[in-house]
Amino acid sequence: MAIDLTQVNALLALRGKPAVTADKLSDALDYAVGFYRVPLATVNSQTPAPQLVLAVALLASLAPFTHTATAALTSSEAKTASGASIKKEYADAPVDPYPVIGGMLAPFTGKRSGVTFGVSSR
Repeated sequence: MAIDLTQVNALLALRGKPAVTADKLSDALDYAVGFYRVPLATVNSQTPAPQLVLAVALLASLAPFTHTATAALTSSEAKTASGASIKKEYADAPVDPYPVIGGMLAPFTGKRSGVTFGVSSR
């Protein structure tokens, strides 16, 4: 069976969190697929992994999502000694707003988690 509202609310109750609605569960599933790139086939699996169900439950408790994946541009201008002007524009890389949940979903995406514990992967 795919992830359903009964599973999600049971896990949230164990953690002392309020139950969520079907809309919030739908938002969480969309966010897992859209932002974290969890394959749709994995989310809709008939036997989803407990770690995936817990991550989706935690996401559902945080819905609705207001995070944008596009960072604002930062601009600066400097004058050189010769009087020339150098202008820089850049955007910071998007930051995972929920790094622990991102770490829980990482095994399902093929991406590495943003959570590190000082262990080199080399």
